Amino acid sequence: MPDKYFVDTNILIYAHDRSAELKHDLARQLLESLWISGQGVLSTQVLQEVCTNLRRKIARPLPWMRFAAFYRTI
Repeated sequence: MPDKYFVDTNILIYAHDRSAELKHDLARQLLESLWISGQGVLSTQVLQEVCTNLRRKIARPLPWMRFAAFYRTI
């Protein structure tokens, strides 16, 4: 059975935040690898934290429709 890796909120935030440059690139690559291999796992709490951060706590909050599209890619 392959190992499973828990994806933390910060990885999802960095994967979205292009201004994070290197962290953004690394997070995107990591997520792509985990999803292709089926080894990435998430929790409901992480999804709630991502929603809160992307909708309320960043300088340019993500509109609800953009968040819904982002959520479908996870």
